[in-house]
Amino acid sequence: MKRQSAKSDNSSLSQNANYILVSFEKGFDFNLLGDYARARADWERVLRINPNHATVRNNLEVLRQMEY
Repeated sequence: MKRQSAKSDNSSLSQNANYILVSFEKGFDFNLLGDYARARADWERVLRINPNHATVRNNLEVLRQMEY
C-alpha cells in the first residue's frame, strides 16, 4: 500500500509541476501580448499551487505598479 501511495504522490507532484509551468508560460505570453488581465489570472493560478513562487510574485508586483 505505501508503495502505491508514494507513486500517487509523485504523479500529483509531476502534474502540479506541469500545471505551474504551463500557467507560468501562458502568463508570460499574455504579458508580452499586452493582455495583462489574462497574464495576471495565469500567474495567480501558479500562486494557488506554489504561493512562494518568487518570479510570479515579482511579475504580479510589476503588473500592479503598471496599473497605477
